[in-house]
Amino acid sequence: MANQFLALSLFLMLLSFFIVMNSVSGYESRKSVPVLNSLSIAFSTDPMKENQAPSEEETPRMSLTGGDTLENIKGLFGAHISGFKEARNRLGTLMHVRVPVLAFEQNIDIPYLKKNEASQTNASDASGAFLPTLITLLRSEKAGLPYRMDMVLNIPESAPQYQIDNPEGFQKSLQKISDFAHKMEQNGLPAHLVTAGLQAGEPGYLDLYFRLYEPYSPLPDAPQNKTREGG
Repeated sequence: MANQFLALSLFLMLLSFFIVMNSVSGYESRKSVPVLNSLSIAFSTDPMKENQAPSEEETPRMSLTGGDTLENIKGLFGAHISGFKEARNRLGTLMHVRVPVLAFEQNIDIPYLKKNEASQTNASDASGAFLPTLITLLRSEKAGLPYRMDMVLNIPESAPQYQIDNPEGFQKSLQKISDFAHKMEQNGLPAHLVTAGLQAGEPGYLDLYFRLYEPYSPLPDAPQNKTREGG
């Protein structure tokens, strides 16, 4: 009988010991992850694979994708212009941003658009960092290529028809989009990295397209010369 009480006492002491240990113990994922990984490797039936250093050569997808720069451009518009919309193509190489014309005008600080002192102050404050930052992002290179920006101003109808129906409105729209492009060039964006145009669409909005600049490479003259000689 005494042996039974002694065994029960030892069992209760052991049980109490584990209960106390469990109550004071904690779980740290930072320390447990290496242990779990080691156990999974030790008991895994898959063959061991040798770790390799990451390749320094860019893959074609990484070379063509705008990636970080397009994200930074999106963040820049989000910080300075309210009401803008953004979309990308499936590969992420082209970003389309639609902005209200007035908001874009104020942020790039077009002088003749300031109608009073209050609007002039607001426009100057807003454009302080927007335009230089945008140009810096466009001039940053990915795979040795900078970015280009295509600007398209929306007008009520097609450009030829709008010129016939409303010559004065057409001229003002054409002057406005030309001023936008000129402003970008004045602040350091090369002319070949910016284009401007008009299209039929929702008036009051400007469509901007950002993509990597692809230089024009004409065909070699040799084949053309051979054709001429053969003819």
